[in-house]
Amino acid sequence: MAGRHIDLNLLRIFDVVMLERNMTRAAVRLNMTQPAVSNSIQRLREVLADDLFLKVAGGVVPTTRAEAIWPTVRASIQSLSQTLDPALFDPSMARVSFRIAMSDYVASELIRPLAGTLFRTAPGLSIVLHQNMLDNVVPDLTEGQIDLAAGVIPHQGDRIRSILLKPLTYVCAMRRGHRLARGKLTFDKFMEARHLEVSLSGRHSLIDRYLTDRGMHRDIALTINQFALAPDLLCETDLIAILPTETVLNAANSSELYATRPPIPVYEDSVSLLWHERNDDVPAHRWFREQLLRHFEQ
Repeated sequence: MAGRHIDLNLLRIFDVVMLERNMTRAAVRLNMTQPAVSNSIQRLREVLADDLFLKVAGGVVPTTRAEAIWPTVRASIQSLSQTLDPALFDPSMARVSFRIAMSDYVASELIRPLAGTLFRTAPGLSIVLHQNMLDNVVPDLTEGQIDLAAGVIPHQGDRIRSILLKPLTYVCAMRRGHRLARGKLTFDKFMEARHLEVSLSGRHSLIDRYLTDRGMHRDIALTINQFALAPDLLCETDLIAILPTETVLNAANSSELYATRPPIPVYEDSVSLLWHERNDDVPAHRWFREQLLRHFEQ
């Protein structure tokens, strides 16, 4: 590409196609025709000497080269937009998208109660939720694969910003007719029961590390990766589970569940919001973060 200039508009179109992974959806967002988007990507392919996108069922997937250049392209577009138009972000007029990694529990506490207000305030807003895979959060934020992450995320990189959203409390839950729902739940009774575990990573929790360090193991009958499934499963089985308090209180069948204090030390956790430092002063990003924070300050 020596000696050739790149039309900056091609990079803007490239950015949207990377976000949407579909030429037709990208065209709608850009207010262009689908052939015009495809032609623009073809021009960029010729300049960069790379396919950039490969067709698959339902859309396109980026090549390795496209994945490599996207974080820089996206950060540059955001920085340039801020420089040329430093005015306050106007959500009522903006068309902006955010990709956020979070568990279904965090989504139920954050996105569900906020969605109506967000979309009324910002009609052009779009949100794509990604499963919160703890090991990938920092690399994905760094590489621009996601814009934000929310959850109990212990490992943070040097250039990752974070702010506390809310503390977490836990209960030990079971169906109301469970034999352990009568009387005090002792440690021995807890260890005799069969357990349901929620694990986003598939690995055992801090509870199990606590037990393992003391030469003990609980009987985990079922491991799932969605908090929303837990209340129904508890109602239909004799399993017990340690869950966030809100998961039990907000369940549709909460009246069928019994919750008590866990008879084992449960490490204090908190839900945090994470983003990369390059987005600190991006107006749209800052506005969105403020909406999430305000929800928990009320």
